[in-house]
Amino acid sequence: MSREVNVDACLQALSGWSLADLWMGLAQAELWELGAMLADHADGVPTLAHQYPEAAQRLGFWAENCGLDPGTGERAVIDVDD
Repeated sequence: MSREVNVDACLQALSGWSLADLWMGLAQAELWELGAMLADHADGVPTLAHQYPEAAQRLGFWAENCGLDPGTGERAVIDVDD
């Protein structure tokens, strides 16, 4: 993924998800890292995704895995060809 990731929008969107829902799209190690980012974000502290482009790209990948648009944090629109 090479497009821009809206870190704040992705973190805001994923913060409303339950652990059970996140577990369906993410591996255990990813959940730990996302949990740390969500805790920092809630505390108003810059997250790894704010500081490091690689972490922002990982967050964008996780958002996509959860069906979100990493650029907006909103539910992605899926085009289905008949």
